[in-house]
Amino acid sequence: MDTIANPTYLIQREGSIDGPCTIEQLEQLKASGQLQSEDLVKKDGAGDWSLCRIEFPGLFTQPRTAPASIPIATAPGRPADTPTAEEQFRLGLKYNIGDGVPQSTSQAAAFYRQAAERGHAVAQNNLGLLYMNGESVPRDLAQAEVWFLKAAEQRLAMAWWNLSVLYDESRGKQELARRYLLLAARNGIPEARKKLKLNLYVATVFFGVLIPLVMFTNPGHAPFSFRAAVAVVSISFAVWGGWHNRL
Repeated sequence: MDTIANPTYLIQREGSIDGPCTIEQLEQLKASGQLQSEDLVKKDGAGDWSLCRIEFPGLFTQPRTAPASIPIATAPGRPADTPTAEEQFRLGLKYNIGDGVPQSTSQAAAFYRQAAERGHAVAQNNLGLLYMNGESVPRDLAQAEVWFLKAAEQRLAMAWWNLSVLYDESRGKQELARRYLLLAARNGIPEARKKLKLNLYVATVFFGVLIPLVMFTNPGHAPFSFRAAVAVVSISFAVWGGWHNRL
């Protein structure tokens, strides 16, 4: 029985998939500058997409020279073919949105987790979203909170917004939700700014207009001084809330 001695590979570049190519053809593409270390590659008919420099480390390893008095710096404890946290995050993003690869939130979650565990703030936030929405991982709000908080510690504004959404749906955590909403809005998150403006509008109308209007149009048996005091307190509360929660 004949066997295939050399496997063939598919290449994903700028949204298009080329191939199949043999190792020799890949070497020719590399030599002509048509194959880059950050292009995606996988075996034809099997396997997952990977970075070219990860799949074929020898193909992209260039000899480095430097003056004898200047040592070449390398990342301590990390092999040359290990992807960085940023590369792992970008692979996760590709799978999450289906950019040049089949859309797969399970693959995205795997790459996000690798990057998140190495401290990548956006990957931590995106992994938290998967847990909050139950996409390809069991819905787990506690895990979502863990990853959002890790990203928030690095001052990622989108993590503040996601924490505000998470806490707004949790009993007894509305004050935390308000604080994170304010942080996200003041740091330019459009959804947070829109929600904060809506909240301020509702509070202003209720405390600054409706309550004073009721006090003076429906006096009932309450003395004027009492109704006036309630109206003043309500308006003051509306003004204070607008100032305290200003953008």
